[in-house]
Order: sequence, then structure tokens, then C-alpha cells
Amino acid sequence: MIFEFVVRRLHWLSRVPFAPQIFDALLLASTALFHRERMTAMERLEAETLGLPEVERCLHRFGGIGFARAGHEFAHLHGNGLLDLHLTRAAAESAVAAGRA
Repeated sequence: MIFEFVVRRLHWLSRVPFAPQIFDALLLASTALFHRERMTAMERLEAETLGLPEVERCLHRFGGIGFARAGHEFAHLHGNGLLDLHLTRAAAESAVAAGRA
């Protein structure tokens, strides 16, 4: 998967101005063109999340859509549909143990 390759091998690109945003825009375009059902799910996730109390959309520093509450980002969605969610250690361990992460 190209996303994993870039994250693991080309992580230095994150220090190149606008490179992460361009890469994420290309991922989003690819998702929109070739994975319409994933794109629909991403749009639905965004709409539902922004419907939560006090949740605002923000830009993630490496591209993608960020979700913030009280000025602090708690999740972001990459252009390929990968969702990164900030969890407590206990919640993360529970999600892994349940096979959800």
C-alpha cells in the first residue's frame, strides 16, 4: 500500500512545505475516483462527527480533515479513509483486544 510506504520510508517528506497536503489531496482524489463507497462513508463520518456538540472541522498538519473540540484535535481523517483517533491508553488497549483496531 502506497500510504504505508510513504509513512515508513518517506517520512522525511513531512518536513517539505506542502508535500503532506499535496499527498493527501492525491489520496483523496484517488479515493473519490476509484473507491466511491469509501468516499461516501468518509462523507457520512464527517457529517456525523460535525453534528456532535462543539465539534469543529480543522486542518490536520499533514493534510486531511481534522476534528477538534475546544481547540484541540481529537481525530483526523486521511484522504484514503484512514481515521486516526486520539484515545486514552486504556481505550486503545480495549479496542485492540476487541479486534476493532
